[in-house]
Amino acid sequence: MEIGAGHKSKMPCPNSEHMESEKSEVTSFTESFSKYHIPKLKDAWPEVESALQEHGISYTLNLAELYMTVSTTPRTKDPDIIHRAREIIVLLSKTTTPTYVVIDILNGDMHHDHIKTGYQEGGLAAIHGIKKERFDKRRIRFFENVKDLACLMSCHLYVNGNTVTAAGTSLEHVKLVRMVVERCYVENVNPATIVSRLKMRKDMLNVERRLQALLM
Repeated sequence: MEIGAGHKSKMPCPNSEHMESEKSEVTSFTESFSKYHIPKLKDAWPEVESALQEHGISYTLNLAELYMTVSTTPRTKDPDIIHRAREIIVLLSKTTTPTYVVIDILNGDMHHDHIKTGYQEGGLAAIHGIKKERFDKRRIRFFENVKDLACLMSCHLYVNGNTVTAAGTSLEHVKLVRMVVERCYVENVNPATIVSRLKMRKDMLNVERRLQALLM
């Protein structure tokens, strides 16, 4: 872009070079996905693109080469939004997190934690040297209890291969999920035991609230 084009005066605007530099800087993130995610991504694309555009983020979905890209534009106002955009394309490409949850995360209405549990870089199994047979058993056992855990912790929970994704309005509850995942995968604690303890604490809390209501 040429500042002042169409005017006789050639005097540059103050700080014009700095302004041009800022506008020309683009931050982009790309995430690949498998062909099995194509149907889901095609369905999610209109809503996701619309949500990103509201934040001034451009979104490219390349179904032929199996990748997504998010980029800042001159309309991007929030400097942190590109990082949330990066996080949601990871969720879209690697998990079964529903579109509406992904958009809530983008808009800052939900907290989330994408927990690596397997042998990928930073995964719990890789860090703690958990043998594959043990890892598989612990993952299956966790999956069998995931609905109860999600209900008790008021979070959305999604188990996908080597990851567990938690999303919810309470940051405290989302952090609690990571603690539970680490205990189940690393320390081999039975998630059913945690479910029982959480139910007991919840029941006790409900009793305390009822008593307080009666005494008021």
